[in-house]
Amino acid sequence: MLRAVLEIVLATFKCDRAWIAYPCDPEAASFRVLIEVNRPGCPGAEAPNREVKMTPGRALAMREALAPEKPLIRYNGSGAPWPGRDAGQPGVKSEMSKAIHPRRGKPWLFGIHQYTDARAWTTEEQNLLNEIGRRISDGLTSLLTLREMRENEQQFRAVFEQAAVGVARCNSKTGQFLKVNKKYSEIVGYSIDELYRLTFQDITHPDDINKHLDDFQLLIENRIEEFTLDKRYCRKDGAVVWGRISVSPMWKKGEAPDQHIAILQDITEQKNAERNLHLYQKRSSFSSGARLNAVSFELYGVPQGPNYPLERNSI
Repeated sequence: MLRAVLEIVLATFKCDRAWIAYPCDPEAASFRVLIEVNRPGCPGAEAPNREVKMTPGRALAMREALAPEKPLIRYNGSGAPWPGRDAGQPGVKSEMSKAIHPRRGKPWLFGIHQYTDARAWTTEEQNLLNEIGRRISDGLTSLLTLREMRENEQQFRAVFEQAAVGVARCNSKTGQFLKVNKKYSEIVGYSIDELYRLTFQDITHPDDINKHLDDFQLLIENRIEEFTLDKRYCRKDGAVVWGRISVSPMWKKGEAPDQHIAILQDITEQKNAERNLHLYQKRSSFSSGARLNAVSFELYGVPQGPNYPLERNSI
């Protein structure tokens, strides 16, 4: 969940507020602060998850956030203009924000606030926020793609066969593969025909199967809407690969669980890089590697709102 992601951000940066707004579009008539996490005693959005009118100051602030590759920094005493602050968050003394760009829909705006002091964010903190924003964007891309696929069956067929990520449809009672695309077959190392004789349990690394089944049970019980999990797969050739899988039900609320969709990304190289980063930062007091892993594990849960990618009851 994005709320869990923002709680990690709040703890990592020791800031007073973390938030995500949509859309980050200076030409829009309005936007929403879709989700925020605040420290006790710190103010939040004036209208959380409601339409907020776009003012000239807010439009200028969003335009500036869209421009740089690195996070946008503002704090009292910096001498730089701070458009939109007085209209929206007058008590903020320091802000770091970043436009994020999923490959579906308009950009989002992700940021953190400091109310207690005019904090000057370090280069390491800027780089970490930038990386977290990239991961949120990647996760949203997969999950928004899945939502679109479910809403349009014809589009689903085209994306299923041509997707750059692995896609599989499975029997939710047995785990048997019912349909897989070529990319999924390539990642897990079995032919499509071979996969039709297997279940997702058969190709999951033994040390990771329990976590997958625990999350899947919550899905079947309708306690979560979908989930994302990093786990290992055992290929036919004996190699082990890391995958990030996003699982969503195909049944409607009130119906018996029958089939589900799984979107799979090969993250083996990323995991190797994270392991090397962890070793490098092991002696650092500001261990970003663990935080980044936690963010990745929490990226799931895109609801079905027609106008906004998120709805309040799912975050």
